[in-house]
Amino acid sequence: MLDFNRLQRLIGSTMYRDTVTVTRQVPCLDDEGADDYEMKDVYTDIPCKLSQASKPTMEKTDSTVVIGKDWRLYLAPAYEIQANDVIKVTHEGVTYLFNTATPFKYPTHQEVTLSRKDDA
Repeated sequence: MLDFNRLQRLIGSTMYRDTVTVTRQVPCLDDEGADDYEMKDVYTDIPCKLSQASKPTMEKTDSTVVIGKDWRLYLAPAYEIQANDVIKVTHEGVTYLFNTATPFKYPTHQEVTLSRKDDA
């Protein structure tokens, strides 16, 4: 029988060399007591793996060429990532900002498709 806890530790010790901070829009009250929303960090500097899942794609328009990339985030399944979370990933000293899609969870890890916030 598979020991998923052991597999999670193995994946974490060999794959997760990047870190991610997850920010989410949460309900709050404004200064006048009305319902409002604010961005709040829900996880800070958790281990992860950022990856490009495929080769870049190119889409030509009349005036520009748009280059797209398929980004993926891998992390432990214990974290509750939601669609449209804003995440900041630090990979090899470079920081990237993304929005998340709905995660796909496995017993040993989860996989999250990302869209880059600064891509036009």
